[in-house]
Amino acid sequence: MDSWQLWFDDTNAMDGPYDDVKLGQIVEFEIGFNAHSLEPTTQTEKSTISLGNAEYMFVSEVSYITKHENFLCILDLGFKVGGGYRDLKDVSAGSYLIGQATLFVDDENYWYKLRDDPNYPPLVYTWQINRILLNTTPYIPVITPGGNKTQERDASRQSYLELDKTDVWEDGKKYGVFPSYVLHCTLLDIPPKYTLSEK
Repeated sequence: MDSWQLWFDDTNAMDGPYDDVKLGQIVEFEIGFNAHSLEPTTQTEKSTISLGNAEYMFVSEVSYITKHENFLCILDLGFKVGGGYRDLKDVSAGSYLIGQATLFVDDENYWYKLRDDPNYPPLVYTWQINRILLNTTPYIPVITPGGNKTQERDASRQSYLELDKTDVWEDGKKYGVFPSYVLHCTLLDIPPKYTLSEK
């Protein structure tokens, strides 16, 4: 699978190391995973199934794992992605996990914290952007388990608007305070790197 969907939001272009992106652009991204479920499995055949909106089901081998405060687990989905694993036990590099997760453009370049570890793999890959979808799903008020008031997208009324480029400032004014996008991208056959190229 060379075509992937990646979540991209206001934190990437406002506060993170990335700029707004446009159709056809060649970009470097480090990708993270936000696991909705993740557990050890006896399956050893890797697989990935797209569920849409940058969400995937997968069986993946653990490429790297660290036990210090970052709790970083790197999975091999055909390219390597990093994410947290606090609820996992007895998992090591070479273990297999089954799960469901959202893939997102990650602001965190873990290399700066882990560069002294010779086992840490490069995570920055090169992509071509083929499609850009702005999430226009309306917000609804919700109460958190702790009793706080907040807002979240109404999953029963999902909607997306196709765009030629992202513009987190203007899109935020038009469609919501926190604009988010689904990028349809092709993973290019370029070796991964440890850090983003200087602009």
